[in-house]
Amino acid sequence: MQAKVLFVDDEQHVLDGIKRSLYKEPLKLYFARCASQALDILAKEDIDLIISDERMPHMSGSELLKTVHEKYPQTIRIMLTGHADVEAAKRAINEGKIYSFLSKPIGKDELLATIYQALTQKEVENKKTTLSQQAVHLANWEWDPKNNKLRWSDNFPQLFGFTPPTHIGHYRQLFATVNALDRPFLVDAIKKCLQNRQGIEVEHRIETKKESKWVSQLIDVVPNPQGQVIKVMGIARDISEQKNQSQKHLKVKNYCHHIQEFLLFSFHPSIYLLHYRAKL
Repeated sequence: MQAKVLFVDDEQHVLDGIKRSLYKEPLKLYFARCASQALDILAKEDIDLIISDERMPHMSGSELLKTVHEKYPQTIRIMLTGHADVEAAKRAINEGKIYSFLSKPIGKDELLATIYQALTQKEVENKKTTLSQQAVHLANWEWDPKNNKLRWSDNFPQLFGFTPPTHIGHYRQLFATVNALDRPFLVDAIKKCLQNRQGIEVEHRIETKKESKWVSQLIDVVPNPQGQVIKVMGIARDISEQKNQSQKHLKVKNYCHHIQEFLLFSFHPSIYLLHYRAKL
C-alpha cells in the first residue's frame, strides 16, 4: 500500500513543482493551498506524513502542525519554509512535535531522503506498537541485516537465560539457548518472514541449566519504500504456564477416554468390538 503524503503551501507553483518532481515515486500525493483544505483532507484520508509551509494566510504552518499533532498524532509532521523564522521553528518543534524542519529551496534528493526516512521511522514504530499489543510479559530484539547489528531489551537475558556476547552479528546469535530440535524451525520461520515480508508466530522451547520453558515469538520485518528489509524484530513471551495447562487438559481428556472404553468393554463387550472395528 502506498504511503499518503500531504503537501501544504499557499503558492501553487511550489505545489506544482513538487508534483512534477515526485510523480514517479511510490507515494500517494495530496496537495492543499491552505490549512483548512489540509484539515479537510486529513479528516477524510489516513495521511501518513504532512509537509507544510510556515507562512500562510489565516493559519500558519506551525499552528496547523500543532492542530495535526492534537487531532492526528499518528501523522508525521514536517515544516518547510523559505523564511529564517526562528520563533516559528521553535513553535513547530515544541507544540507541533515535528519530525524535521526543512528550508526552501530544497532539492528533490534531500526532500525524498527526508520523506522516506520519516516513513520508515513511522513503520518501525507501527510494527513495535502492533507487536507490543499482542504480547504482555515480553522481551524484544531487533536485527539490522544491512549493518549486521543486534539490539535486545533489558529483560531478554532473563527470558532466554543468557546475554548475547556482542551487539554486532547475525540474529542466530540470539538463540543459543533455543532447544536444538526447535532451532531449525525457528530459523526457517524467520527466513519465511524475510521472503514473504509478513509477520509470523512461532513457538519453541528454551533450555538452560536452570530450567526449561516454552516461548512464543511474534516476528515481523520492516521494509523501506523500495521493498528492502531494513529491520527484523521479534517479541517473545513465556507461555510455559499455558503449555502446562494444555498438557494437563490433554492428560485428563485421555484418562476419561480410557475410562470410557474400559466401562464399555466391561459392560457391553459386543458394542465395544463394533466401536473398535469402526475406528480401524
